[in-house]
Amino acid sequence: MADWRCRTSAHNRIRINRKLHNGMSGTVTHTMTSLTTVTRAFEILDLLWKLDGAGPTEIAAELDVPNSTVYDYLESLTDTKFVSKEKG
Repeated sequence: MADWRCRTSAHNRIRINRKLHNGMSGTVTHTMTSLTTVTRAFEILDLLWKLDGAGPTEIAAELDVPNSTVYDYLESLTDTKFVSKEKG
């Protein structure tokens, strides 16, 4: 089974953006589907970073979403070079 890993350069971008977000006051609300999609992508990236790689089944269980949904996100994140798939 292959593990998916968050690439360092992508995680560095996330960490920078989190610092910016943490400095903001108020609560971010999700009013559009596209924002939910972006949020889910970042949840997956964050989980990959914390677990130092994981498979779709493990991620799906952590986020309580279908495996197929996680797999689609991982494929998209791989296409954009934010994650890489490693044989394991």
